[in-house]
Amino acid sequence: MKISFKKTWTTMLINGLIAAIIGIILLFIVSNNGDVFQSIIKWVGIILIIVSATLIGVDIYAAVKKRHWGSLAFVSAFLLIIGIIFAANPQNVLWFVSIVAGIWAAVTGVSQIITTIKYRQYVPGFIFTIINGILMIALGVMFIFFQEILMKTFTYIAGAFLVVSGLWEIFNAFRFKKITKISDEVMGDE
Repeated sequence: MKISFKKTWTTMLINGLIAAIIGIILLFIVSNNGDVFQSIIKWVGIILIIVSATLIGVDIYAAVKKRHWGSLAFVSAFLLIIGIIFAANPQNVLWFVSIVAGIWAAVTGVSQIITTIKYRQYVPGFIFTIINGILMIALGVMFIFFQEILMKTFTYIAGAFLVVSGLWEIFNAFRFKKITKISDEVMGDE
């Protein structure tokens, strides 16, 4: 029976990169000033409004020149709505992002635990990955239920943890990639 780790290791790599990037953002942007994050959200909104206006202009130009037009209308309308929401209400966007990040962290933690238990014979030091998964679930709960406390007092802790967790996940991803390569060589690539 061939064991395929291809999807597992790429998922682990992507989750590790996301965790490390969020951790770096928490350490270097949000920790210094919580309002900076809201300002970034507002500027992203303004940029999205400009991009959507440009896309609308391109679509109108195509219609005037009797070319294929309308394909950008949906994308530009979507970007315009998102841009207005981001620019007008960055506090609620921050709240929404926190909820989404919390759900992502909790799901990632559960996924780490399940994957580690399922493949524990291939993961040396698997107990650290299980502990990491439990801590990711706890971080997800903090993002969802304790946003103010997280943003004000635990930002450095959460950022550092996410960087370490992301790097650990990336490290494990490459171990799984190596196992996949060995498995393909032994079992034959099907």
